[in-house]
Amino acid sequence: MTGVSRTERFVGAQGNTLVGDVFGDRGPVVLLLHGGGQTRHAWQRTARAIAGAGMTAYAVDQRGHGDSDWIENGAYGFRDYAADAQGLADRLAERHGVRPAVAGASLGGVAALMAEGEASRSGRPALFSALVLVDITPRVDYAGIAKVQGFMRAHARA
Repeated sequence: MTGVSRTERFVGAQGNTLVGDVFGDRGPVVLLLHGGGQTRHAWQRTARAIAGAGMTAYAVDQRGHGDSDWIENGAYGFRDYAADAQGLADRLAERHGVRPAVAGASLGGVAALMAEGEASRSGRPALFSALVLVDITPRVDYAGIAKVQGFMRAHARA
């Protein structure tokens, strides 16, 4: 099956709801994490291609994006996104019996990389079977971050 087979809800690190679409229903598992200011729909074509190749793709709205919960206490730091990524990795591994690969764009890539680094520092086994980073740089562009945060604040639900 290459279309969206179902939409699911996951529990984030702060009890927040994360909403994701599942593409496919067999084979290796791939978690897709979008960039700041985007939604899970940014990965739709990629997710369909992954499912068409015989794998299962989970495209998830990160906290404060798309249909996922906004966080009332304003916990939108990289560590907060990383904690959600860790929870998603653990949940998918529990469900499928194998660690998912992850492809993260920008914010999603930073979250996945930080989650993997934290797991390694704490002596945990790897969270992900593979880590693909899209649009990640070795230096942070704080003006760009401010622009994305400004966009998100301007479009926040009241």
